[in-house]
Amino acid sequence: MTAAGVLPALAKDTVLVSDFWAPYWSFDVLHAVCGAHLGRELVAAAEVPGQAGWAEAMDRLLVEINRTTGRARDAGAHALAPALLGSYRRRYHELVEAGWAANPQHRPGQRGKRRRPKHVNLLDRLDTHRDEVLRYGEDLRVPFTNNGSEQDVRPLKIRMKVAGCLRTMAGAQAFCQLRSYLSTARKQGQSAFAAMRMLHDGTPWMPAITSQTS
Repeated sequence: MTAAGVLPALAKDTVLVSDFWAPYWSFDVLHAVCGAHLGRELVAAAEVPGQAGWAEAMDRLLVEINRTTGRARDAGAHALAPALLGSYRRRYHELVEAGWAANPQHRPGQRGKRRRPKHVNLLDRLDTHRDEVLRYGEDLRVPFTNNGSEQDVRPLKIRMKVAGCLRTMAGAQAFCQLRSYLSTARKQGQSAFAAMRMLHDGTPWMPAITSQTS
C-alpha cells in the first residue's frame, strides 16, 4: 500500500473508511470503521452461545444510526443534533458494557493471559475505537461502509478471474486508469458514455475538487 503511493499521499484530515486490518491504521489520517464489515462480525458473534443479546442489539443500533444519518443528509444537515448523537453514544456504551458482562473473564484489567475468542476481540475493538466506529454519525460526509471502494476493485478482480492476468504492465495501467476515470465520473453524476465521448474528443471531463473522504 505504501509503494502504491495513494494512502501515504492522503492529507491528515482525510477520513479513511476501512475494516480493522492493522496496516490501514498505520497511516496518519482520520479513521472510520466500515459498518458492513462490523455487521458481518456482529452476526457471527451473535451465533456464539451467550453473545446474542449485546451483539444483535449493537448491529441494530449501528443500522439505526445509519438510517438516521441518511435522513439527515437528505434533509441537508451536516451533523446530527448533539442530544441525539449523545443518546446514541450512551446506548453504544451500554451495549459494550453488556458485552463485557457476558464475557467477565476477558474484561480489560483481568489478571492472567487468556486466549480471546473472536467475539471478544471484536468487543474490545468496539470499546477502544468508539470514535472511529461512530464517525459516520458525527460527520455526515463519512459513509457507513467502504462498499463504494470495494466495488471499484471488483472489475479488476473479475478481469483477473476470467483472463488470469493482465499480460503487460502498459495494459494493466491503461485498464486501471480507464476504470478509475469512469468510476469517478459516475460518482459525480456523469454517465460513462458522456465521459468517454468527452475523452475521445480531447476535452476530458474533470472532477470537482472537494474535501477528501476515502
